[in-house]
Amino acid sequence: MEFRRVLFRSHYAEALSRMEKRSKQTEVDNYWLSVFYAGSGEREKSLVALQKAFDLGFRDAAAINAEPAFAPLRDDARLREILLHMQASPQNH
Repeated sequence: MEFRRVLFRSHYAEALSRMEKRSKQTEVDNYWLSVFYAGSGEREKSLVALQKAFDLGFRDAAAINAEPAFAPLRDDARLREILLHMQASPQNH
């Protein structure tokens, strides 16, 4: 069982490293990084990545509302504010 946990952490760290490098590129990369962080319980990092996605042009509020990883963040005022700004902005992605 311990081997499995170590292997999982290794894959998690590798995947996170790749996502963080790519997140400097596009709004979609930052959105998926935000999903990854939210699913991992990293609330602050998730919100920062989601704000960056918005700043780069991500406007798919429906995707955020449908994403189960964001469920723990739904009561956060910062997520609600990002969603309000998205709904007020033209749809890009």
